[in-house]
Amino acid sequence: DEWLALRVFACAHGADGRAAPAPRSAGGEGERADGGEGGPGSGNDTKLEGTLPVLVYVHPWAVMGGRQDMLLRRSALISRQHGMHVVTLDLRGAGNSDGSSTLRGGPEVDDILAALSYASARFAGSELLLAGESAGGPFAGSALARDPRVAGFVAIGYTWGFWTSVLFGRHFKALMRARAPRLFVMGSDDCFTSIRTLRKRVARCIKESGNEYADFEVVQSVGHFALEGPDYDAHVAERIGAFVHRVLRGDFRRSVAATAGDARSKVEASGTALGLFRRAAAAACAVALAAGVAHAITRPRRARGVGHRSAAAARGGQQT
Repeated sequence: DEWLALRVFACAHGADGRAAPAPRSAGGEGERADGGEGGPGSGNDTKLEGTLPVLVYVHPWAVMGGRQDMLLRRSALISRQHGMHVVTLDLRGAGNSDGSSTLRGGPEVDDILAALSYASARFAGSELLLAGESAGGPFAGSALARDPRVAGFVAIGYTWGFWTSVLFGRHFKALMRARAPRLFVMGSDDCFTSIRTLRKRVARCIKESGNEYADFEVVQSVGHFALEGPDYDAHVAERIGAFVHRVLRGDFRRSVAATAGDARSKVEASGTALGLFRRAAAAACAVALAAGVAHAITRPRRARGVGHRSAAAARGGQQT
């Protein structure tokens, strides 16, 4: 059997500071879930009953160094400041999880579905939400399309671009069909996805899912890897927390039209020099992506218990 390593941030109070219903058992770190059948594991599966929402948070692509350690500070901020439980996991081949990571992320979707089932069982009665960063966004989006329990989805730096579509295109299609509210947060200088592409993709999400519960936010003067870095932990935590509470209140009604106009004006206002810079950054990201693929193809199969490189190295700009 193969195992997924999980961490659980169990919150004791809501966003308004009022205490949550008392759980039967306190949550802790280092939980493990069986990823084989997509259900809760054989470890500590004590149910935590309450009404606080629970967020399953997915890290960037393991092939290029992504692991759940990168999300721990953000998860703690989300849990403490926005009154919700957070579950992070190491996808297969990352961190302390067994198995080997894959290029296109099909098996990783099963890992995320297992984590969703674990969270639903562990926090009985809680609203279930899902978030993913970088390539973790496409993987999580496919899980969203397959799990109707999920009430909302946030993607940080979703890799919509041309080069990543070669690997993750099937995940794009799955996410577009999902009917839960979706929010995409991206840096204006993202090297994988242009604002124009983001706007078109979100509009297509609205069209194909048959509703307007999709939106995007652009963080100005920030690149793809910078948005994943520690300087933006508080900002990302705030965006995720605010979106979750919008979903829970039922007021996610903004269509893409308003933000699309803002994005279009920003694109048109950008100068030639900035355009050249973004093209160069996109080329650099394409090279990094190709290097990650080459590494994944040539590396030996990872043995059980062998750790990945440190989260600090991963945050140095090698993940996607």
